[in-house]
Amino acid sequence: MRPNDRRNEADAAKALLSVPGGDHFTLLNVYNSYRERMFNLTLTHTFALDYGLPFDSDQHDKNWTRRNYLSARALAEADKVRTQLLRMMEHFDIDIVSTQDQRTFYTNIPKALVCGFFMQVAHKEAGKRSYATVKDNQAQVVFLHPSCGLDIHPEWVLFNEFILTTRPFIRTVTKVQPEWYVTSLWPFPSFAALIAMLLFQAIRVCGQLLRFGQFS
Repeated sequence: MRPNDRRNEADAAKALLSVPGGDHFTLLNVYNSYRERMFNLTLTHTFALDYGLPFDSDQHDKNWTRRNYLSARALAEADKVRTQLLRMMEHFDIDIVSTQDQRTFYTNIPKALVCGFFMQVAHKEAGKRSYATVKDNQAQVVFLHPSCGLDIHPEWVLFNEFILTTRPFIRTVTKVQPEWYVTSLWPFPSFAALIAMLLFQAIRVCGQLLRFGQFS
């Protein structure tokens, strides 16, 4: 949330929870912070019950989300969705695996995202701050939304939302690698998308060679 009369405070709160590498990491950090907060509230609530002390967990929850300009309702809904997904995985005997090694954490998460959102990948246009989406033969020029947490313009990004306002924007963006895109396409749900990605790669390589003077 970003109230018009408290934008600076909201931006400062967002900066404290932001994670380099992409908006998806920031969202995950927000959710994990929420879960940790709820766990601590549960312990405090238990302590209060044991000693007959008054305690309003809902109010404490709202205070934390309010201070950080977050939506308590949205976070509670995300927690319900996670619980539902866990139940489904247990029902179908699917292994629940978490990334514990921090060395692979920032690779495994975006890799998983590319597998699910391989049609929502964009490539940075040479010498510009704009991107071209990689979706069959319908490439469109887009820009990173001002709310994007990336402080750089990566060569390849994955996005969740397309917004058309004063210009076409992509929002909720994370840096990805093109080779993950190729892997996610197997066994090629969209052959045209694969060709588009390979063409972008060829253009990028030629551009690098030209910059280093390897072509006359």
